[in-house]
Amino acid sequence: MPDCGANWKAARRFSDATIVVTLCLGALASEADAQLYKWVDEKGRTQYSDKPQAGQKSQQMKIQAPPSSPVEAPPSAGKPDVAGKAKDSKGPRPGAATAAPNDAKRLHGGWATEPGARVDVNFAVTYRDGSEVFVGQQWSIGGRSQVDTPSKYAINGSGGNGTMDAQNALSPQAPDVPATIGYRLDGDTLILSVSSGQFAGEHTLKRK
Repeated sequence: MPDCGANWKAARRFSDATIVVTLCLGALASEADAQLYKWVDEKGRTQYSDKPQAGQKSQQMKIQAPPSSPVEAPPSAGKPDVAGKAKDSKGPRPGAATAAPNDAKRLHGGWATEPGARVDVNFAVTYRDGSEVFVGQQWSIGGRSQVDTPSKYAINGSGGNGTMDAQNALSPQAPDVPATIGYRLDGDTLILSVSSGQFAGEHTLKRK
């Protein structure tokens, strides 16, 4: 169990209490591995989700998270003021932990196109921390599917708009699975944009 008390002592000079929450949650997240589940549906298609599916034989896929970078201690405080309290620093040094939520957390979960779509897309996104997610994905067109096992993507965006950029090589068995995907979030609707290849175009997915 991480020593959140120690993190609090290190961060108590900061007026923004969200920094303390970030330190504690980051320590907790580093102890747990992201989880994805894989199963085969009644049509023989491989599906991914962040939760096991009722009535289906699901295979748990354990993703080992990359090692987290150490959290820097806050800058040393100045001389005590007349009240005997240490003066606050002007702000954290570059690279210090900050509360920087983006769309990565909103993307977490299972997404799929609705029946009748030209391209059948299944997305399972697992968020851990920061701006990176693990994505298990299946793209199908004309009854032929390409499946990429969970890969790490960096989420570059905020406010529901941005891009997902692969951080590792994708499966050679899935040459057309896009390494860069544009996205727009609107509640429980996710619109993916692909610029080239047989999956080029916009694809509307709903949260499962």
